Amino acid sequence: MLQKFQTLILLLLILLPGSSSQAAFVNVVRPEGFELRTSPNREAPVAMEVTQHDPLQIVGRTEGWYEVVQWFGRGGWVEKKYVDDSNTVVVKIKGRKVNLRTGPGTGYSVAGNLFQGAILEVLERRRNWIKVKVIDPPEDLTGWIKTTLVWGI
Repeated sequence: MLQKFQTLILLLLILLPGSSSQAAFVNVVRPEGFELRTSPNREAPVAMEVTQHDPLQIVGRTEGWYEVVQWFGRGGWVEKKYVDDSNTVVVKIKGRKVNLRTGPGTGYSVAGNLFQGAILEVLERRRNWIKVKVIDPPEDLTGWIKTTLVWGI
């Protein structure tokens, strides 16, 4: 009997929304961006504006809406139709440049420099390094960055 009860509790923990230890991220797909709302309602006051490709972390859900936060902690509510599965991250290191490398490790040469707030499209992942393309600010730059230097993955 005790074993059945423990199995039931384990199943509930696995199946309950928000029980996963891994954060869920989405990114903005609407080209002109949009406004996050203070509650899940189109008539609710504007909490803040977001732009295309902004990565957002899901912290709550309700019918047709996600409650989300940006990398710097501000957030609001967004209709699900304006976001999709995240493939973007943002450089989170403040006050210094971050090296974009030609390969997945510090032994590779520097391909370019990035600063806090740069938005990157994730192309590939190898252990704790990701291959990215810089999309904001717009540059024709691709390279590798350590996952500890970005938010959204």
